[in-house]
Amino acid sequence: QEVGRLEAPTPGLPGMTVFGIPIPAKDGLPMKNYPAAGLGVFWDAEARSFIALASGRLLLEENTLYISDKFQLFGDVNSRTGSIDFIGDVEIAGSVLDGFNIKGRNIAIRGNVGDGLIEAAENISIGTMRGNYTGLIRCGGNLQAESLIACNVEAKGNIKIRSGLARCSVKCGGAILAPTARIDGGTCIAFKGIDAFAIGSARDARTLLCAG
Repeated sequence: QEVGRLEAPTPGLPGMTVFGIPIPAKDGLPMKNYPAAGLGVFWDAEARSFIALASGRLLLEENTLYISDKFQLFGDVNSRTGSIDFIGDVEIAGSVLDGFNIKGRNIAIRGNVGDGLIEAAENISIGTMRGNYTGLIRCGGNLQAESLIACNVEAKGNIKIRSGLARCSVKCGGAILAPTARIDGGTCIAFKGIDAFAIGSARDARTLLCAG
């Protein structure tokens, strides 16, 4: 796919102010330094165009055009950014607010997650997810989280929880590993076993575990 093209400079077109006074225009000038083709980009000299050789995010840095398989966001996912659907790895330094979805190959979220969808073809690492019983995690590999509260989880690999697993519906193709956390209410099904510091709810919430 063509992602960029170098055009020859053209004569400028004069304009006019709101009072009808002509505004002279300057002619276009050629670039002093043309961008170089970097990783994942091919320069077609005959067509004077840049062609993408891989899928990913197109970036221009240090006058080099290249394609990255990593999407990095140094803030929150909110109404300003919208949901993220990326073919490569996704790294988010902030949190994901309610109602926003994240899809990628591997997903790492340092902050907390609301009641949206987090879906990765491979591994997921997040802080705390408060899913309000509608939040959903789909993980093709291993999942790591500080805590999961009132959400639905599907993981093909292992699920590792550091603080707590409360009122969740969990289906795990590997093992649920929570040696320092309590499983408090909800349903957990794990093919390769369940390891938790404590199991059961002080609030009489039903806790159902199925291992193997």
